[in-house]
Amino acid sequence: ASGQVGRGAVHEFTVSVVVGRTGRTLAVVPKEIVSKRGITYVAITRRHQAIDAYCRGLQRVFSADGPFNVQLRVDARTASPRAFEINPRFSTTVSLTCAAGVDEPAELIAQALGRPPAADLPWRDGVVLLRHMTDAFLDETAFVGRAEALARA
Repeated sequence: ASGQVGRGAVHEFTVSVVVGRTGRTLAVVPKEIVSKRGITYVAITRRHQAIDAYCRGLQRVFSADGPFNVQLRVDARTASPRAFEINPRFSTTVSLTCAAGVDEPAELIAQALGRPPAADLPWRDGVVLLRHMTDAFLDETAFVGRAEALARA
């Protein structure tokens, strides 16, 4: 990658730990968070040996049979990762993981349909996620009608 964007002594990462149904780690995809407001808005995939080793160690302890997400911080001085949250689900940045070359949902579906787990899954370093929100405007009567239809469904 072209370099770190974080300016402080601590960098926050969200990490997709891609684990097959057999429990084998297929990929560890760290994403450095550049902007976050509840969810990550800007992030960059980063190769980071210490994060990779740390997350593979977590998998050895947990023996998960599917993906999990690790939120962690890395002290820039020591390069030492420390998790502050572990979620037994896809990351909210799964779209970035896919854009970097690891389609986690497709891999798990293929395994559920009987295909053996892939070998280690390669991914691209330096892929940037730019997430944005879109405002939509409509007449209140259209909204009320739509809300009522959704409530009946």
